[in-house]
Amino acid sequence: MNDLNININTNKNKNKSIEEIIDILSLEFQQKPLESDFLLSLFYTTIFHRKSYILCNPFPPSFIDVPPQITTTTQNKNSSTITQPQKNFESLRSAFSQLPNVHSLSNKETLSKLSHQTIQALYFILKPSDGISVKFLDYKKFERKHGFLKDSPDHLKISHKPSFVFKIKYNVNNNNNNNDNNNNNNNNNNNNNNNNNNNNNNNNNNNNNNSNDNDNDNNDNNYNNNYNNNNNNNNNSFCINSSNNINYNNYNNNNVLVSSYHEKRHRKFKELEKEKGSMLGYHGSANENWFNIIKGRGFSHQFVSEECLFGKGFYFSSDSKVSTTFIKWGGNGGSSSKNNNNNSNNNTSELWWPNSMWSKKKIGFLSACTLINTLETARGIDVIATNHHQSAHIYTEKDRSLPPCYILADNPEDIRVKYMLLFSEDINSSNHQNNLIKSKNNNGNNLKQQNIKSNSIVHQEQNQLLQQQPTIEINRNSDGSSNDTFIQRTNNSSDSIIVKLRPLFRFLMVVFVVFVAHFLLNTFKTASKKSSISHKGVFY
Repeated sequence: MNDLNININTNKNKNKSIEEIIDILSLEFQQKPLESDFLLSLFYTTIFHRKSYILCNPFPPSFIDVPPQITTTTQNKNSSTITQPQKNFESLRSAFSQLPNVHSLSNKETLSKLSHQTIQALYFILKPSDGISVKFLDYKKFERKHGFLKDSPDHLKISHKPSFVFKIKYNVNNNNNNNDNNNNNNNNNNNNNNNNNNNNNNNNNNNNNNSNDNDNDNNDNNYNNNYNNNNNNNNNSFCINSSNNINYNNYNNNNVLVSSYHEKRHRKFKELEKEKGSMLGYHGSANENWFNIIKGRGFSHQFVSEECLFGKGFYFSSDSKVSTTFIKWGGNGGSSSKNNNNNSNNNTSELWWPNSMWSKKKIGFLSACTLINTLETARGIDVIATNHHQSAHIYTEKDRSLPPCYILADNPEDIRVKYMLLFSEDINSSNHQNNLIKSKNNNGNNLKQQNIKSNSIVHQEQNQLLQQQPTIEINRNSDGSSNDTFIQRTNNSSDSIIVKLRPLFRFLMVVFVVFVAHFLLNTFKTASKKSSISHKGVFY
């Protein structure tokens, strides 16, 4: 999204009083607590981020400081100089850091205690006239409609199941469409083609304002030209653009956005989707990016890396399990005071609204986006477009070079966030897992240290043993001879062993002698008996 031109005259809520806005906000917080918490939390992450000037877009007009008009006199002529208004992030951060939770904000008395700037900023975020709204959706409906995790195993269906699903709705005001058509009829510029109708509307508006306009494809530039040409005649208009330059005349603090600008964009997208068909692609990103993507400039080439694997563009996947790996978790319940003291800290990107219902959890988002089925949008062979009557898509070499479920879009105008899947995880459980990992690492380190210590102890003991080992000591006798005490010690040890074994040897010798004597005695008796029998036979 490029520059946004904002005209108070076309804003439906420009005449609402603070009391009326409080009534509307109180009812909004009562009827849509989840949606309100969702939008406020996303906005909160942008204003406390170190890149807040880029991410906080659109910016609440009530926190734009308008410097006084400077009048100078040169050669008897007065000339006025209008300086650029500044976005007051410091006041905005201070106001939102003191916001109570959604339940408290549903009370009118609580809202009435807030400053008018804060009330108008809340109205700007929750009830803008850009036609973009958020609706809580039951997960079962989303699962049945889009087959989410249909072919996944049971354990992935549990681990990859989102905690909440929000549907992003883009409303188109039919009354404005009828008015545009009536203007075309009055100016005799009828055309059956929708694109030509839009062109005729632009031409009629340009004729009334004495300016030139172009085709619908250049709507952003058209509105800039209309504003610049109409700025001299209209004292109730101002422009806020994506480069943080703000052109201002007679600023009004009410929430103001030209609804017709967004209606034409929403209408054009629906016409292209009906004509060419669409694809559903999942995309993961950091929490602080989503407010800008949904309600600001959308997917911007400013944040696309030049060194992408398959070329420059916006990457999506028809398989949610692939995109889930790109979720960047944040929302660890940090406080804004830490951020104010150290805004350059990298932890600011993980900051979440402290009074949110998800403030004590880790938060991650996965978007399900609608992508127009154009020839410039490359897709893998497993990606199929729906809701169109064109012939079957012919896959090009670029399509076949992508992974089967990848989608690579180049035109941000062909992308629109349709669903936001919120994943939440208890910090205690994550800390428990981290503690387990740390304990494992510590145990591993302790084992290593113990091994090192044990090895050192072994080395010390070995050194002590080496020191305690007997050395050759030469003892000099009085006669000059020497005795080798080491040899004497070894001989003494061997002699002691022999002395201990002597009784055993003696016993074995006795047994052997007794056995031999017994054997000889038996042999002698046997021989004597045989000889006596033979003599008896002879004499008798």
